[in-house]
Amino acid sequence: MKFRPRATQHIVNTGARMRAVKKVQRGPGFEVGTAPVPQAGVDEVLLELKAASLCGTDLHIHAWDEWAASHVEPPLTVGHECCGVVVEVGEGVEGLEVGALAAVEGHFFCEHCLMCQTERRHLCLNMKLFGVTIDGGFAEYVRVPARNVWKLPPDTPPDLGALMDPLGNAVHAVFAGGDVAGQTVAVTGCGPIGLMAVAICRAAGAAHILATDVGTYRPGGRAALLGLPADVVKLDLAEQVILKGISLHGVFGRRIFETWYRATNLLQKIDLTPAVTHSFALEDIDQALALMHSGECGKVVLAP
Repeated sequence: MKFRPRATQHIVNTGARMRAVKKVQRGPGFEVGTAPVPQAGVDEVLLELKAASLCGTDLHIHAWDEWAASHVEPPLTVGHECCGVVVEVGEGVEGLEVGALAAVEGHFFCEHCLMCQTERRHLCLNMKLFGVTIDGGFAEYVRVPARNVWKLPPDTPPDLGALMDPLGNAVHAVFAGGDVAGQTVAVTGCGPIGLMAVAICRAAGAAHILATDVGTYRPGGRAALLGLPADVVKLDLAEQVILKGISLHGVFGRRIFETWYRATNLLQKIDLTPAVTHSFALEDIDQALALMHSGECGKVVLAP
């Protein structure tokens, strides 16, 4: 019989409540309210939130566009980019201790389907999405499966720890389809992930990097498509892809956990501090979202 470590003592009192940003009903908007503090179950850990960052997905859910209406079922605690300190370890958890700083992989995979068994966990057939289909990370305490926790060096600034999720997106996108060393790379879209992609390309040895906000595809290139359009996108396959010899790579999330290793190593070589331009309290979520809608910001971080 395999030894299963016993759970640590519950640090947060049973019945305690915490602040949380929630989508309480179908339609635009969020509410800052309270929710019960969860406790770590078997193979789970409880994190005390230290920083969380806003994502374009959160904008979709806040605005309640067509994509959000077809994927999200309220009531739900939103948010998926977060960093916290382990305050409780559930039964069966190994390799994580109270006090560890950690980020969260927001794609909760099953480990049993064909995709998981063939090392493509980011395409899990039974995927649960943190802050989209299940309660997420815009709360004072967050309960997650231990296997979805990525332990960070203890001196990592929490704001940068919260960026591990989008950094992983950028890493996955940059290396989709091959290496970039010695290549000419075009990054279309200079939001936070686009800017991270520029830094990654530089660190990976790209010969020339072109960054634009609006542009056409160059013949013979490859495009890594990351991000969720609000509406259906029409594409002329003959003129815009086939006759130009374009390679398209759909990028969803991160390769779990190959991308996390790569991103952690890159974090030692690139400085993401300038990507974070604003910080708000959890209660000021509406101001933070309004700023993001304006486009006059980089990465926006929430702090409890």
